[in-house]
Amino acid sequence: MITSQKDLYVCFIDYVKAFDCVKHDKLLELIQGLDIDGKVLRLIRNMYYGQKAAIRIKGELGEWVCIQKGVRQGCIQSPDLFNLYMKKPLRQ
Repeated sequence: MITSQKDLYVCFIDYVKAFDCVKHDKLLELIQGLDIDGKVLRLIRNMYYGQKAAIRIKGELGEWVCIQKGVRQGCIQSPDLFNLYMKKPLRQ
């Protein structure tokens, strides 16, 4: 058996939690740096910016809050957007 003395780095990602941690402003910065067509960039921006949500409990609607993090779970674009977001930190 041949052995070599090299460092090994392992990264485990909990994708359920990780998808919720994607910051929208940072994601758009990364996408803008990729020279992507303006129409695609506008579509992604419109899909994520300006989102608001409120929780309804027993018929009463709570306070509206802005959503500034997370990609949409179940959306066909989410894995690709997440991979773009994680590309830079994983290469360092």
